[in-house]
Amino acid sequence: MRYTRQLVFFAVFTVLSAPLAARSQTTNSICDKIAKLDSDVHEYLQPRWQDEELTPVDHRVLQQGTKAVPLLITCLSDERKTMVNGALWAEPTVGMVAFSMLWDLFTGCDGYDENGYGVSCRNTIKGVITWDDLCNEGPPDGILPCGAGWENHLKKYGRKSIQQSWQKAWTENKDRIYWDATGKCFRIKKTP
Repeated sequence: MRYTRQLVFFAVFTVLSAPLAARSQTTNSICDKIAKLDSDVHEYLQPRWQDEELTPVDHRVLQQGTKAVPLLITCLSDERKTMVNGALWAEPTVGMVAFSMLWDLFTGCDGYDENGYGVSCRNTIKGVITWDDLCNEGPPDGILPCGAGWENHLKKYGRKSIQQSWQKAWTENKDRIYWDATGKCFRIKKTP
């Protein structure tokens, strides 16, 4: 009987402590780095994240290559506030910044202007919720239509809808995603 109680205690302890172990593994994640990011990057009509002066978070994301994509997707549901300033949002969250980074990383440009900013840019992944979609959900006469569109979308569909669209696209394409050094973006190889 004593052996059975010890076995049950050990099993319950193992099951209950598993989420704590997983939580401690994410303590130093990209989401935590974004939460601590204090920056004036990504002003309206400015370049993509990868075109700007890089922060330590940007360096970390780019160094991880395609491995960073699912990590950023995980951050999409993170509601913590961050100190990133930009014209697309008033009170940015980790999820919003991760969304912006993902969107930019999957935005390819045909060329660059004299300042090194991409021109003729378009998304390189299909089936995801985009900034264009979110901006259209905001009031057209508002000061921050994209940020308002983000909030409107969250109220209607929740954070998981954005995360699920990106997760689905990642799952369908992860073996074909590669970094295009010339376009400074992720692209998807065509299927044969």
